[in-house]
Amino acid sequence: MQIRIDEIDLVEMTDDVYFSDKYTNYVSNSRMSLINPSEGGSVEKFINGYDGGFNPSFIIGTAIHELVLQPELFFLAPNLDKPTAKMGAMADLLYKIYKKKQSYTLEDCEKVAIEMDYYTNSLGEKRIQTIYDECISYVRRRFEYESVLVNDKEPIYLDPDNIMRAEQAIHHIKNNDEIQNLLNPLQFIGDEPILKRNEDAIIALITLIDKDGREYPLKFKQKMDSFWYDPSINKLMLLDLKTTGRYIDQFHYSFYKYRYFRQIGIYALFLSEYIKREYDIENVNIESNILLSCTIPDFRSGVFKVNNHMIKHGVWASYEILKIIMDNYDEIYNK
Repeated sequence: MQIRIDEIDLVEMTDDVYFSDKYTNYVSNSRMSLINPSEGGSVEKFINGYDGGFNPSFIIGTAIHELVLQPELFFLAPNLDKPTAKMGAMADLLYKIYKKKQSYTLEDCEKVAIEMDYYTNSLGEKRIQTIYDECISYVRRRFEYESVLVNDKEPIYLDPDNIMRAEQAIHHIKNNDEIQNLLNPLQFIGDEPILKRNEDAIIALITLIDKDGREYPLKFKQKMDSFWYDPSINKLMLLDLKTTGRYIDQFHYSFYKYRYFRQIGIYALFLSEYIKREYDIENVNIESNILLSCTIPDFRSGVFKVNNHMIKHGVWASYEILKIIMDNYDEIYNK
């Protein structure tokens, strides 16, 4: 199988746009797992896509990403006693209702509970009342806070425990010289400007070509945490920020378990091609590091270095899954 990258662009976009219906039919690293047999995937799962679902670890992970990589857009709101886990997510949904009419009802609580798949098989009156009671204080405090808030940035609302975790994690990241030097490369006066981007998405049109020359067009997307390219030394630095519930020296288990090597390989494959076209060069020198933020005490930060072998293995793993997509192309796209 061969891969031809027909079009490629780097697009600044929010997560809401990236995960919107506009890009539903795009293949991504995460969607690749749905068809990979070794990850429990199948053609049917790939066709159906993700069914959503609430993951509490995403809350603190997303907050740290936004506060570290996009501090010009986000800030951490003060403690407003937001409920934890799914109750907190329902409180945010109820806040949107409260903001429109300065109240919400038990019926509203039932609707958000169903939307969040919260005890839907045993959602009685008592449980609905509990949702109302546990959310109303936070919702009212947030409404009062936002009524006098003057800030160009978007507030991030967390429960008290996650506020502590985020503050500790960001403190350690800011005081880690190795991480800061990677995120903020030294620029010498007179050099060609460094291309530096955070949270941009690669949007590409690619074609898979089988041994008989048949072509299979695909739309591809991948949102990256951070990268920079220094044309004066032809160096592309790929950076991925990961929050982890493991200690820093144990991260290599997660690196292979969650196939982060494939994610890095995809970054390298597409971003190096983008750089080649933008700067009209043949080869790009690539380095990659994963920036780690531990979300358990003592909240240390660190750097996991990704070597060339890992990157190449990630590219190879990507090819293997794209071949599975190609082999099942007619079933996937001609239904």
